[in-house]
Amino acid sequence: MPYPNKDDNEIRLFGDKSIREEAYHKKILQLEKEIANLETLAKGQEDTDYIKSNAQPKNLNNLYYESLLSFDRKIKKEQEFLEKRATEITERLDIQAQRLIMDVENSFRRKTKWVLFIVVALVLPFVIFLAYSNTALFSNRLNIQQPASLNAKISYIKTALQTQTKYHYQYKVNNINVLDGSYIVEVELDTASNDSWFFRSLAQDVVRVFQKYSSNSPAEISFFRNGKLYIKAYLTASTKRPYLQYFF
Repeated sequence: MPYPNKDDNEIRLFGDKSIREEAYHKKILQLEKEIANLETLAKGQEDTDYIKSNAQPKNLNNLYYESLLSFDRKIKKEQEFLEKRATEITERLDIQAQRLIMDVENSFRRKTKWVLFIVVALVLPFVIFLAYSNTALFSNRLNIQQPASLNAKISYIKTALQTQTKYHYQYKVNNINVLDGSYIVEVELDTASNDSWFFRSLAQDVVRVFQKYSSNSPAEISFFRNGKLYIKAYLTASTKRPYLQYFF
């Protein structure tokens, strides 16, 4: 390769090469060596960048996945903790609510019992007084009205006893009175007889007609003959069957 500005008058210390040529040559070699070093460094840098570029995503993915798992575990732990706390709070609230309801019910029952006791204590004497007054008034009215009603039937019953029995021609009705809500009847027999069947049949016939026309009113019917008592019949309002007592 021809070197520029070659001067034939230069001193040649290196054979055919002059000092300038030798300096250029060394400089070129130095530059080539530096270029080679730079290329080596550049190639090494590219390999390093390539490795980093390939390794970095993998490391990032692992870190991202691990962070997600860790975050998910934390969320689950927080959720379990919150659910546990919510359950505890709910149970406490339920217990408190039940206690409150029981307290309210017990208080209401106590107050209700107390109010009922006061009402009964205040009203009961008044009710007893009214009941006693009404009972006494009703009893008085009954005692007043019943004799009047019984007395109104005396003539009607007397006529029936003297005409409606089959033995009416063998006795006479002397008196019919009212005493304490009952009839007192006196029957005078026309004939005397020792036949008990006859007196029993006569008394039962008189009692039957009396009950029919007196509406089963209580009564005491006595059968006499010349002042002697032969039969006495007792009638009550609760039973239609009379009790007969014989004295012969």
